[in-house]
Amino acid sequence: MRPDDPNFKQNGGEISIFMVHGGTSETGALPKFKDSKKIKVLPSIIPMKQYPASNSGVQSGDDWSYNIDYTNVMPMFSNGGNAVFDFEASYKEDFVRSKFKQTGIEMNDSVEFVAVEPQDVRLKIDDHPIIGLSVFKCLDPAGFPVTFTFEAAVMERGSQEYRERRFEVLSPKN
Repeated sequence: MRPDDPNFKQNGGEISIFMVHGGTSETGALPKFKDSKKIKVLPSIIPMKQYPASNSGVQSGDDWSYNIDYTNVMPMFSNGGNAVFDFEASYKEDFVRSKFKQTGIEMNDSVEFVAVEPQDVRLKIDDHPIIGLSVFKCLDPAGFPVTFTFEAAVMERGSQEYRERRFEVLSPKN
């Protein structure tokens, strides 16, 4: 069904949104407990899945191995919307985290992926890779263009407390 069809939402139409995350988190030599990345969405967007999911890593010593293997076959349009074909969207990545494990969760208004120090030690790691895949859907094309808000936080170990420093990386323009 075409997104400009007036009955798009009523007839079960949906728009899929895939966001691949890659790069490096440079947090300085802070003693870290967790380093999180959160993608917040407007009410018109539904968070579906964050990869890799929590508890999906396989531990070997101080390392955790992860596998992101996502495939989704979606009907698409060509020829000005007059022809339909199936498009296979896929993403695959294998990676290993050393000293940290990674979690991924979905919430009502966001997804979050976190590198978590699993042991009670004071690691001083200046940077580590950002790796993830976020999947969202939208049931109402009137919600486009879509705006996402990215937040990043580093939670440090203090004397007897955890301090969280949160900052907004990108915000929607109203």
